[in-house]
Amino acid sequence: MVIVPANPPKPTRQNPPIAVTKSVSVEFGRKKDPVICILLHPGTVDTDLSRPFQRNVPEGKLFTKEFSVQKLLNIINNIKSHDNGKFFAWDGQEIPW
Repeated sequence: MVIVPANPPKPTRQNPPIAVTKSVSVEFGRKKDPVICILLHPGTVDTDLSRPFQRNVPEGKLFTKEFSVQKLLNIINNIKSHDNGKFFAWDGQEIPW
């Protein structure tokens, strides 16, 4: 699992997390026992890393670590093979590449 910053750059194949996710999803998807590889955006989580940016976060969009982890686990636990190589936001919505 690769987690990207709260405000990721526009998704392109030149973006390292996206490039790695797409490559890994293709390679591991070809295996006898395929692996599903997805990219997850946890939202803006209340951590030291996000602290300098928190004043710009809309009300209700600054998440606790526990909330974010629960949301990401819900996505992971419900992922299907056709989701291989996709990018999902914390709320389960697919983010287009």
